[in-house]
Amino acid sequence: MPQKYKILAGPQDIASPQAAAGGGSIPAAGSLIVAFDIDGTWSLDPPTWRKIYDLMYDGRWMPIIVTGSHQPEDKLRRLLVPVDAIIVVSGPLLKEEAARRAGYKVAVWIDDMPGMIQECRILGGDLDSENAPHQATASEKHG
Repeated sequence: MPQKYKILAGPQDIASPQAAAGGGSIPAAGSLIVAFDIDGTWSLDPPTWRKIYDLMYDGRWMPIIVTGSHQPEDKLRRLLVPVDAIIVVSGPLLKEEAARRAGYKVAVWIDDMPGMIQECRILGGDLDSENAPHQATASEKHG
């Protein structure tokens, strides 16, 4: 019988670092955590992402998977996701919040939808939020 994936999903699983410890390794001191998305990212080229994942698992980096929705085990196997990978399902939470609740402070995100990771002021206007409400629209600027 194939080994089962340990998937952290929902508040009961991602509420604390202790819960995350059941999902895989706790990051070594000084390692940087990189989070991979599944749909639209890993799924586009599984062999390449698996090679990158394996290269990063060297003590300096700790790769994990943070996905917005539950992933069936047969799909994870088909996509070559390592069985011992830490998989966090964010559900209705932003991915950064779900990872943080599971005990992971992600340094690098590999994701096709950055708006699902964290709230982003850049997407809502000027970096200086004081100017954002006063910005002219494109039609106002050009006539």
